[in-house]
Amino acid sequence: MRKFDSTERLSLLRREMRSRNLDAFLLPMQDYHFSEYLAAADERVAFISGFTGSAGNAVISANGKAALWTDGRYHNQAFVQLDDNWILMCEGLPDVPTIPSWLAKITPSSSRIGFDPNQVPFVLLQTFQRDLSAASPEPDAARQFVPVEGANLIDLIWSNRPTRPTRPIRAVPVASFAGYSWEAKLDILRERMKAKSATSLVLSQLDEIAWLFNLRGSDISYNPVFFSYAVVTMEEVHLFVDWKRGAISVNFEEYFRSATHPVHIHSYFEFSSWLNSNSAWRSGRIWLPAVSSHSLVSAVSEKRCFFDVSPVSTLKAVKNSHEVEGIRLAILVDSLALCDFLAWLEDVAQNGGMNPRAVVPCNVEGVEPPQCATEASLAMYLDKIRSAAEGCLGLSFSTIPGADANGAVIHYHVDDDNESAPVTASSLFLVDSGGQYETGTTDVTRTVHLGTPTEEQIADYTQVLKAHATLASLIFPDNTPGTKLDVVCRASMWRDRRDYAHGTGHGVGANLCVHEGPIGMSYRRSQAYASLGLLEPGIQKNMVVTIEPGYYVDGKHGIRLENVVLVVDSGQAARDSTTQFLAFDALTLVPFQRRLIDVEALGPEAAAWVDAYHAVVRERLLARLALVEAEHHNMDGNALNPARRRTRDWILRETEALCKLTN
Repeated sequence: MRKFDSTERLSLLRREMRSRNLDAFLLPMQDYHFSEYLAAADERVAFISGFTGSAGNAVISANGKAALWTDGRYHNQAFVQLDDNWILMCEGLPDVPTIPSWLAKITPSSSRIGFDPNQVPFVLLQTFQRDLSAASPEPDAARQFVPVEGANLIDLIWSNRPTRPTRPIRAVPVASFAGYSWEAKLDILRERMKAKSATSLVLSQLDEIAWLFNLRGSDISYNPVFFSYAVVTMEEVHLFVDWKRGAISVNFEEYFRSATHPVHIHSYFEFSSWLNSNSAWRSGRIWLPAVSSHSLVSAVSEKRCFFDVSPVSTLKAVKNSHEVEGIRLAILVDSLALCDFLAWLEDVAQNGGMNPRAVVPCNVEGVEPPQCATEASLAMYLDKIRSAAEGCLGLSFSTIPGADANGAVIHYHVDDDNESAPVTASSLFLVDSGGQYETGTTDVTRTVHLGTPTEEQIADYTQVLKAHATLASLIFPDNTPGTKLDVVCRASMWRDRRDYAHGTGHGVGANLCVHEGPIGMSYRRSQAYASLGLLEPGIQKNMVVTIEPGYYVDGKHGIRLENVVLVVDSGQAARDSTTQFLAFDALTLVPFQRRLIDVEALGPEAAAWVDAYHAVVRERLLARLALVEAEHHNMDGNALNPARRRTRDWILRETEALCKLTN
C-alpha cells in the first residue's frame, strides 16, 4: 500500500462544489443500496482519497480541508494510504470529533453541506442535521445539509469511471437449498407486513432481494447479488432490474409467471421515475427499512411511511432447516480445504526449508505450489485450493494473509502497490479467508506459528483463544442483543488489559453476503441502532454468526481466531419455563494450533471447551476425508494419497486432548 496524491481530484471536486454554492460535501463509502462491498463504479471514496478499506465516511470542505472517518479495522491502512490533503479521524479513539461537530467547527455560519440523496440514509441525515445544529457555535448559524440532485459530484469528475456490471442471474434450487419458493416467502413477508399494518414495503438492499426471490448474481465481487430494487404491496410486486443479461441468465418472464403472485418487471433505471409517477401504491402505510435513502423518503412522503428493520432482513437471518444443512456441508468442505493448506504449510516450514515445492503439494489437480513463500503467494495458493473444493463458486472476500507485523493490520490487503512480505519459519501467520459455495458462505480465521513461538506470542494467542471459548460455550437467553454477547467475549481480555478494535462477530448469509445483518456482536451496535431510532435486534435460534476475537500488537503481530457458529437450543429447560435459552454450535471445523496454547493460562473451562471442539473436528473431518477419497478414487477410505495422509496426520496431532500437554 502507498499514499495516493489526491490534490488534483480534490481540486476538481471543489470546483463542482463552488458551482453549487456548497461549503462542504459529505461522501459516505456506500452505493445506492448501502452495500458493504462495492462495485468498481461505486468506489467513490477510494477515487477521491486513495483509501481502499470497506468502511468510512469522507467530508471535503471548500476551504481546503478534507477528513476521513473510519473504524479500528482500518486505522493503520488509512494512515498509510491517505496523503497530506486528508485528516484521519480514527473512530473509537478519545477526542475524535463526529462529522457534525467537525463541520460546525470548520465551516462558516449558514453553510450548505451537500450530499447525494441516493447515498445517505434519511434517518441518519436527520441525526446529522440535529447534531450539526446543536454543535454550531453561533445560535443562528443555520448550517444545513442540502441534497445535490442529479449525478453524484464524484461521477462528474471521474472521467474513466467503470461501467456498472450486469452479469448473469441464476435461480437457486428450492428443495435442496432455499427451502421455500419465492411465492411462499412472499406470503410469509406479507403476514409480517400485515402485522405492522403496512400496505407496501420498499426494498433496496441487494441481498434481501436476492434472498426473497431465490436468485443470485455476481454484480459485486465476492457477493452473489445483482443490482435491483423492489416494491412489495399486498397484491403485487414491482421488481426493478436490468434483465438483459445474456442467454445463460434466468428468464424473468418465465420465472415470475404466477397467477396468484404477480410480479411486474421494470428497468433498473426506472425506479426513481416510477416512484414519483405512480401514486396508487403510496395510498396506504409504507414500510421503509431504516437505511432507506433520503431520495426514497422524499419520493414516498415522510408522513405516509414508518421506519423499522426490514422484515426481509430478519426473515433471512433465521435460517430454515434446508439452509442450515446446506451451510453445514459448505463449511465442512471448506474446513477440509483449509486444513489441507495448513498441513501443507507446516510441512513446508518443518521439512521443506520454506521451499513450497520441496514437499508434496496439496491434493488439487493442476494447481502447483508457489515458487516462494510470501503472503501473496500463499494466499493465492489457498484461494486455488478452496476454489477447487466441491461446490465452491469463488471467494466470499479477498483473502487476508498477514505475516508478523502485517497481521496487526486488521484487514490487511496485499495488492500491486505493496511488497508482499516473506513468510519464514519464524513467522506468526494470520490468514482470514472464506468461500461462496452452492449451499453456503464461509468465513474462517486461523493464526499459526511456523516454528517456535515466543512467550509473548503464546500469551497473546492463549488470551484470544480463552475469549473465543468463553463466548462459544455461553448459555444465554433468546433474543439477547449482540452488544451484550460482545462484552462477554471481551471480558477476559479486558481483565488482562487487552482489547481489539473490531466487532466480536457478524451474521453470515446462505450463499449471500459474508457480513449479513441485521444482527452482529459489537459494543457499538446498539448505539448505531439508537441513532436510527431503533432497538438492536436480538440473537435468535438458527441464526448463523461468527465468533472472532483478536489481539494486535503494532509492529509485531496480529492474532484472530474465527469460527462460524449456529445458534441452537441450549438443550436444557429453563427454570422459569418462560425463557428459552440458546447456545452456539461451531460449524467451522479447523483445529487451533497446540504449540501456541498455554494450557494453564487458558484455564480448565476453556480447555475443556477446546478439547470438546477438537473431538468434533477430528470425528467429522476424518469421516469427510475418508468419504471423499473413497468417492473420488474408488478405494478404501483408509488408503489415502500422500497429501491427504499428511492432512489426516496433522488433524490427529492438532486435535489431541490438551490435558496431554500438562503430563
